[in-house]
Amino acid sequence: MSVERRAAAIVLVLEAIVVFFFVLAVFGLRLVDRQWALGCGFGMIVVLLAAAGSARTRVGYALGWVAQLALVALGVLHPAMFAIGALFAAMWVYAVVSGRRADRQRDASGPIRQEG
Repeated sequence: MSVERRAAAIVLVLEAIVVFFFVLAVFGLRLVDRQWALGCGFGMIVVLLAAAGSARTRVGYALGWVAQLALVALGVLHPAMFAIGALFAAMWVYAVVSGRRADRQRDASGPIRQEG
């Protein structure tokens, strides 16, 4: 598995954990209807985990980018999510860009020979 795929999947799983706790906060603070909070929140968790699981495909990356926008948009419900969403979006971009760079460097260096 490539470094890019691993890094992207890790960020998405971490986001799913954060969204879970955000759903609990929204539910407890009663910022919106409880059923809506649970349905949309857990729906987003499913999307994040599906994107993490399919990070090896273009669909997984497309879901990842959409999830970044959705996470920032949750700031409408609670302003702290604007900052948290921006932080995770930055982590996502860093994971994708640096992961691709690491994969290119690994591919350019050729196969690793083991002695022994």
